[in-house]
Amino acid sequence: MVQEVFTKLLKADDPGPLTNPQAYLFKIASNLLRDKRRREVVRQIDLHEPFDDTYHAHQAISPERVLIGKQELDRLKTAILKFPPRVRAVFFLHRFEGLKYREISETLGISISSVEKHMMTAIRRLAKEFGRK
Repeated sequence: MVQEVFTKLLKADDPGPLTNPQAYLFKIASNLLRDKRRREVVRQIDLHEPFDDTYHAHQAISPERVLIGKQELDRLKTAILKFPPRVRAVFFLHRFEGLKYREISETLGISISSVEKHMMTAIRRLAKEFGRK
């Protein structure tokens, strides 16, 4: 951070005669800290998880793993096909087509709150099917 402060100081336009150089340096440092915090908030730094080999270890693709993946996918397809038609349409448009709720409401001719309710129904059903609350 100290290096960044002095880099900014060197790159700055000529501020003219400084009556309080210490205050000027502190102002540069303060601005840099504020900018750093803004970037962290935008990038949601607090939500990032550090990379840990024990949790992110490379797993070989075994025939068993492929089979488990196919079974889970079939289970997901079956669960989605059990949705009521409108819930299935809303879920599909949002999760697979990437439409926003507003776009779905315009496409299907329903209110945004109805889109939200249908999505919540779909999410609750999937959570129940896959044993999550």
